[in-house]
Amino acid sequence: MKRLEKIGRILREAREEQGMSLNEVAVNLKISVRTIQAIEAGSAGGLPPKTFLRGFIQSYSNLLKLDTGALL
Repeated sequence: MKRLEKIGRILREAREEQGMSLNEVAVNLKISVRTIQAIEAGSAGGLPPKTFLRGFIQSYSNLLKLDTGALL
C-alpha cells in the first residue's frame, strides 16, 4: 500500500496548495468526500475496486492539473 499512500499524499498536498477543500473536489468529481479522504490517506478500507480507483485518481489528478501518467 505504500504506493497508494504516496499518491494520496501528492494529491492532498496539491489540493491544499491550490486552496481547494474536500467538498470542492467532491462536487467537481462527483465522488463522495469519504472516498476522497480514503484516497488521500491511502486507506484500502474505504476505497472502491481497483478499476474505479484508477479512474478516480486520474480524474482527481486532472482536476489538480498534475501529470496523471507520472502519478499512476
